[in-house]
Formats: sequence, C-alpha cells, structure tokens
Amino acid sequence: DDSYDGHNNANESTAAQLPDGRIYFSARDQHGTSAGNRLDSHSADGAASLERPYTVQPTLDDVPIVQGSVLHHPGAGLLFSGPSVPTARQAMAVWRSTDGGTTFTKALTLSQQRAAYSDLVRLDRNTLGILYETGVTGTYETIEFRRLPLDDLT
Repeated sequence: DDSYDGHNNANESTAAQLPDGRIYFSARDQHGTSAGNRLDSHSADGAASLERPYTVQPTLDDVPIVQGSVLHHPGAGLLFSGPSVPTARQAMAVWRSTDGGTTFTKALTLSQQRAAYSDLVRLDRNTLGILYETGVTGTYETIEFRRLPLDDLT
C-alpha cells in the first residue's frame, strides 16, 4: 500500500466535505507503529492532494483499529462513528467535531455490545441514521439501523 510510510498506514478511508469546501479524511491505522488507531488529513483541492500526510487523530484514541464513518451535518458539525473501546470492537459511539476535524468529543454511546463497521447518513434536517455491525456474543451477528435525533448529538 503506497500510503504506508513505515509509521502510519492509512487504509479504509472515509471522507466528508466541510462547509468551507475542504474534504476531511479519516482512516484506520492498519499495522502502523504510531501511537494511535485513527489517522486523518484534509484536502483543499477536491482530493487531488492532501494538505499534510495522514497523522494520528489523538481525540479519537478510544477507537480500535476498525473502519469508521464520517459525515458533515449542518446542524451538528463533523460526525464520526466507530466502536469506543480501544482494545476491542465494542460499544458503538458517535463523536462530534465543531472545528472541522481538529478535535472530536464523544457525543453518544449507542450500546455496550460488540460492534464493528458503521456508516452514517443524513435522513433529514433533524435526524441521522447509523447502520452498524453488532452482536451480543459476536461482533458480526447482526446489522442494526438506528435513527438518531440531532438533539441527542448536540
């Protein structure tokens, strides 16, 4: 993978366009040696190039090595979803950034059950949707869809 620099290995990237037109990228750090599991960067030219190489996103240090989802919602800012136990795929949560991805704060934990990949979608101006893998005894027992009122995240 040509994203691997010997320290960070960005893969399974997801992207969201910010109000200023830039694109925010979030990726897992698969087999990297940096101190963190989530990497991020921005692009100001429609993803032709990155403003800086992928670097660790320290405010998402609760997230294990896993795919995550990002979505910008005008009423909530930039949102990220993923499991929230750093050593296990467990406890699906949503984090919120009001500064374009510089920092994130956990806004909501959906469950303490096992959890893995997720995807966020805007349903309407007051509601988000999240689709994610989950289960009681196994991470991939079922796929769950939940509606999240925007008020629960802000």
